[in-house]
Amino acid sequence: MRKEESIYIGKRMSNKEFEAYMERMDDPKVLSDERWWHIYLKWFNHCLDITWDGSFYDNILIQIKEGHEATIREFIELRYQEGNLTLMMETFVPLTKENYQEILYPTLKKKEKVKQRFSKEQYFEFFKRVESNSYTPSKYTKQDHLILKGSSYREFKRQYIRKWRFDDFVSEACEVLRDEKRMDEIELLEILKPPSDFYAQALINRVIYHINDSKGDYFKKTHKLLVKEGAKKIKIFVVDRKD
Repeated sequence: MRKEESIYIGKRMSNKEFEAYMERMDDPKVLSDERWWHIYLKWFNHCLDITWDGSFYDNILIQIKEGHEATIREFIELRYQEGNLTLMMETFVPLTKENYQEILYPTLKKKEKVKQRFSKEQYFEFFKRVESNSYTPSKYTKQDHLILKGSSYREFKRQYIRKWRFDDFVSEACEVLRDEKRMDEIELLEILKPPSDFYAQALINRVIYHINDSKGDYFKKTHKLLVKEGAKKIKIFVVDRKD
């Protein structure tokens, strides 16, 4: 989340407020409801991109999902020790291929894949709304949830990102990573400049794809991009030689 896009009590955060907020959200010792919603919605938003189609790109999303779930489990365990779990925390379960529709789309009566029923314009209207971090899943309409399950969701999302050139800095990020060999998530997002959290992980995934996939523009047989966990659970991206 960029501070210029953040919302704080109805207004944008100042630099000081943003830094204080991020310190609270990154501190595993903070067990407030505020941090719970931060880590939960970050997990939820990310899960909406997973389609369980077995592709290389989808496997990356699933691995990142598991990292979010580890953070959530740690939070819940510490809150349990305090005897202060909410019902939402008590009933939290990791997302799987078997339960994802029930968890992410509880209002859907049928579990089969939702067929394409929306126009490109309706998809783009949704993608415009999620350019703001203030438009969280709790505000999604029933149509929004159906759009997220539409057969053309991923393709229209790619088109929207390309149309508004949110991916203009992916090549620069790949080049810097290849030269520097190591970069944390904050530094990477400063280069990628996503308009909101909704798009941040999608752009990071494009960087991972272009370096690690044989079809990527920056793929090298001798190197691979590793995603590690650094201090305060900030992800570290390392380009290393293959064994």
